[in-house]
Amino acid sequence: MTEEKKGNFRIEPPGLFRGRGEHPKQGMLKRRIQPEDVIINCSKQSRIPEPPAGHRWKEVCHDNTVTWLTSWTENIQGSCKYIMLNASSKLKGEKDWEKYEVAWRLNSYVDQIQSQYCQDMNSKEMLTRQRATALYFIDKLALKAGNEKEADEMADTVGCCCSLRVEHITAQAAGREQTSTLNKYLSSLMPGLTAKVFRTYNASITLQNKLRVCHRSDGQAEKLLAYNRANRAVAVLYPDVSLRWPVLPYVVRPCDASISDPQIKERWSAAAGLQMAALSLRR
Repeated sequence: MTEEKKGNFRIEPPGLFRGRGEHPKQGMLKRRIQPEDVIINCSKQSRIPEPPAGHRWKEVCHDNTVTWLTSWTENIQGSCKYIMLNASSKLKGEKDWEKYEVAWRLNSYVDQIQSQYCQDMNSKEMLTRQRATALYFIDKLALKAGNEKEADEMADTVGCCCSLRVEHITAQAAGREQTSTLNKYLSSLMPGLTAKVFRTYNASITLQNKLRVCHRSDGQAEKLLAYNRANRAVAVLYPDVSLRWPVLPYVVRPCDASISDPQIKERWSAAAGLQMAALSLRR
């Protein structure tokens, strides 16, 4: 049995809820999470961790279709919280690999999708126009899809496309496009495509374009500097997208049969050397 590192395993202590912006639930009390609130997810062959004395777990499940180890529901928003595997774990790496493979496939569809949503902006159907506008915001302005929330649960912040309100932008009416319907439409254009994939794709393309300054003849210091600058450029546009070190092979892949450009192959070699240099410096 292989042991894997866990991510952050500390449950947030009780206290006052802050929220983002002028959140309507600001100041409410976050209660203490007890073992009776916690669901444990482990394999059937593994040893189930013992709860604290005098307590029991809410549930012990063996769901191998998800990546979380522990789950509980917080009392303010009613949202589920999770403890996941560490980012360096094998399973997390496989999930990242799958995520970037989907983003890579988007490269073959993106021109067609962009052309389609530009046409749909002139549609006679309002919902079609709203969907096209939402896709434009997600693709070009790096907005998250987001979800519509109840008025008493919504913070006065901006950053998600499908939860934009009329006071955030100049518009004729509030948007009615929802993330679920948007993702259903996207999956009809490309298997596995969701609004989130656009952010992964655009972040990867940004990193790839910034790495074009790399050359095989560059030294380790130059390669590391170029990679750090490229990562910072991605962080400015996509502050929540983490392009970890193992991602490079999925961003620029000259080994793919569809790529024959020798310049791209050269940049890949430089990027691969940069990655090894960075890892050696980390050690």
